[in-house]
Amino acid sequence: MGLFIFVLGTILGSFFNVLVQRTIKEESIVGPFSKCDYCNKRLSFYNMIPLLSYFIQRGKTSCCNKKLPILYPVSEFATGLLFLFIYILEKDLVVGIVVAFLISFLISMSIIDFLTKDIYYIHIFIVLILSVILSRYQFWFFEELLYKAVFVLVFLLLGYLLSIRGYVGFGDIVLIISLNISLNFFETTIFLFLMSLIGGFVGFVLYFKKRDRKVKLAFVPIISSAFILLEILKAILI
Repeated sequence: MGLFIFVLGTILGSFFNVLVQRTIKEESIVGPFSKCDYCNKRLSFYNMIPLLSYFIQRGKTSCCNKKLPILYPVSEFATGLLFLFIYILEKDLVVGIVVAFLISFLISMSIIDFLTKDIYYIHIFIVLILSVILSRYQFWFFEELLYKAVFVLVFLLLGYLLSIRGYVGFGDIVLIISLNISLNFFETTIFLFLMSLIGGFVGFVLYFKKRDRKVKLAFVPIISSAFILLEILKAILI
């Protein structure tokens, strides 16, 4: 089973590579089919086998013999290890796969936000769906449903006010709300604490590096880092 999880992770790692590249280029991730980065020739299925194709082709394209970026196999291998690591920590197979997919997706969103300072609502919607799936594995009391409703309303209002003043993007607030769907009250408290801690540290470092109070932060990496750290702590301690 561990080998299956690792292979699944490498396949999704290849997908996330495509997601990041095509989103940055503002291209559809559905089509067209993958092409060579150099000569634009359509790739065959054996050119896109995670890890294996890179080593079989000796790190070069099969069509024009150009050098392939080492980032491809490294990210695929890292995603495979991430899936395997979470599978080992989690007690439930389905939960482990969903959490691993969510974390990998958040990392991809973080890279996109860091490079472009953009967040896409279609990506947030996918995060919301994954969070709803995870929430099914928690027993919700009436009080917790009430808390989640209040949390959503307060954060929507807060996000609207902050976005008007340009302090934070409204999409960042919606992402926080979406991730909160999978968390209980105690976990949300830790999540917000970690987010403020990481955000404060990053802001502190950037201010003293650039001496600019108006430096624009990419908030998705901060939000994602807090959530990933929380999930790791949950898996280890619970």
